[in-house]
Amino acid sequence: ATFLGSGSETRDWVAVADAARLLLLAGSVASPETPTANGATGVEVSVEAVVTQLFDALGVFRAPVFDGIALPAVPVRYAGDPGPAQGWGWQPRVPLAEGIDDYLRWYAAEAGG
Repeated sequence: ATFLGSGSETRDWVAVADAARLLLLAGSVASPETPTANGATGVEVSVEAVVTQLFDALGVFRAPVFDGIALPAVPVRYAGDPGPAQGWGWQPRVPLAEGIDDYLRWYAAEAGG
């Protein structure tokens, strides 16, 4: 498979369990005055690094291939500001590698094997 982009694009990856905890917490603090909060770590990780971790976990021992095409509407770098959510007492708890493993276990169960 060939992936879109260069692979050097960065994103702020958050585990589903952490995002779900933030949504529940947001419901408990919601009001018209409540500021918007990002479910974020504040840490940029490249798409290539995440795909490489997925490959390793799946036993695919080759480097991912990217098409190198930069799409104008896709940001090259992205990291959210976790400050407002942290002000509510939220912290991401699931390390990236653990989140990837959790995702792969979920996907295997959903895909039937």
